[in-house]
Amino acid sequence: MVRRMNNGDIVATGAEPGCLGEEVTLHLIEAEGGDVRARIVESRPVVVDGLVRHQMRLATVEQACPAVNHATRHGDLETE
Repeated sequence: MVRRMNNGDIVATGAEPGCLGEEVTLHLIEAEGGDVRARIVESRPVVVDGLVRHQMRLATVEQACPAVNHATRHGDLETE
């Protein structure tokens, strides 16, 4: 089960625990679905219908547009 929170975080419940810091790709099926990159920021056991499951909180990963970051002649990064 996967649901999106008002703050943009995603909460997923599954049979296996999540590894903190791991980046994952989720394919969401909703009106604005598609692939979403997220990082696991919390994983804890919960009981669902008498079974132990793992609830993971995922923060979406913003992917920087390659056109925004440019290297200068000195190798430092500039941001427009």
